[in-house]
Amino acid sequence: MHWIVRIECEAEDGEHPSSSEAIRIERPRLEIAGDVGLTLEDGKRIMAALQRRVVADQLREYCDRSRRCSSCGAARPLKDRRRRVIDTVFGRVTVASPRYKRCRCGSHHEQTAPVSGLIPSRVLPELLRLQAKLGADLPYRRAAAILRTFLPEATCFSHATTRNRVIKVGQAIEDELHAEMAHRVPPLAPAQTMVVGIDGCFVKGIRGRRKTNLEIVLGRVEVPCRGSEVFAVVRHLDGRAKERVRTVLRRCGRTPDTAVTILSDGEDGMRTMLGRWLDPTVMHRLDWWHLYRRLEKMRKALLYLPFTSDRDWRDRLRAETWAIEHIRWTLWNGCTCVYLTDCAITQFCVELEIHRRAVLSAGREVDRIDHLLEQLAEFRRYLYGNAESLVNYNHARIAGERVSTAHVESTVNELVNWRMCKKQQMRWSPLGAQLLLHVRVAALNGCLERYAGSRSTTTAPANDDQPIAKAA
Repeated sequence: MHWIVRIECEAEDGEHPSSSEAIRIERPRLEIAGDVGLTLEDGKRIMAALQRRVVADQLREYCDRSRRCSSCGAARPLKDRRRRVIDTVFGRVTVASPRYKRCRCGSHHEQTAPVSGLIPSRVLPELLRLQAKLGADLPYRRAAAILRTFLPEATCFSHATTRNRVIKVGQAIEDELHAEMAHRVPPLAPAQTMVVGIDGCFVKGIRGRRKTNLEIVLGRVEVPCRGSEVFAVVRHLDGRAKERVRTVLRRCGRTPDTAVTILSDGEDGMRTMLGRWLDPTVMHRLDWWHLYRRLEKMRKALLYLPFTSDRDWRDRLRAETWAIEHIRWTLWNGCTCVYLTDCAITQFCVELEIHRRAVLSAGREVDRIDHLLEQLAEFRRYLYGNAESLVNYNHARIAGERVSTAHVESTVNELVNWRMCKKQQMRWSPLGAQLLLHVRVAALNGCLERYAGSRSTTTAPANDDQPIAKAA
């Protein structure tokens, strides 16, 4: 059996419709289930033929309209006829691209080459957006293989072209960011309050021929009733990482009167960086998730401490677990003063010293206990280094304020780990990493279509306009 697919074009001015045979489909006599219906290759052929006809008709009508002079209405003289190749989602299309001379009336407003002016990059925005989205989420070869599997075959579905178009979209975002940094345009809708969760990570990089690690500073900006926006910056790209972060905050609505709260893990490098990048009026809050993770690590280490008897193990585990829980309670319900927690840490150290002496007298190793004591000492130094960033987390959570950067940790996975670190055996140049991060950030923020030049708004943004959750 065979079928004939015909295409009929009907113009808007009511002209006689033109029809042509697009493709013939042949299927064998039905014997097995695999012979039922159209195959994927049949669908590719149909869509490729339909795309060729639709694109040719549209551009021919557009060139006819562009030939008319907008001043006098006369048809401009034809200069020459050329052929132009255009990449579309449904294959590569070769179309006629006429060029026209200037009108005899002297008007200079019309385009000389309408097709080149309409599609200067020779790729339709939908394909550019699709390649940028897949290339940002997957390795370039895998993204190109997916496009070749489900779309009509085209030479533009190579890994090199996919990489180049991802970089092209990232460069457009980079140029826009540089323009914003140069002009410092104030926000259209200033925000009264703003919560910024910041974290950092490292990816394998290369500078020239020297292997190195690239530090990436990323985070999520939350403004009440506006949703959130993700950002990512390669710290040592061009010495302007501070201006990049400030530009993102200004884009989200930050003004000199905005009350900004910064949540971070409180490490020395992060505290120093935030002190240099942001002004002193910003309030820094130590992330509760990192505090809880440190305490939970010590609590689990109690299960592997040496003991002298079963009864001794149960009694000491109960007492030492209670001591860690007391430290956690003082932090969660405490105030900005760290001395109450310091007393709880000292009480835990006393319990461990008694445990250490009992184990040592029994002739057993005390290395695990010594390691836990070192962790406690480091935790004490960590708290004193962030004493000004401690708050009453219980009251803050009840008030609906953000107390944790767990949502930023998930952002690290979405932006960096899944694409640039985990199981990806590759190294990145600083600029290449920044451009790829631009595309991934735009995809997460739901604004990739704007940079790819597409009118499509069907893709829902990653951040809905919901109030900020109480706590992560």
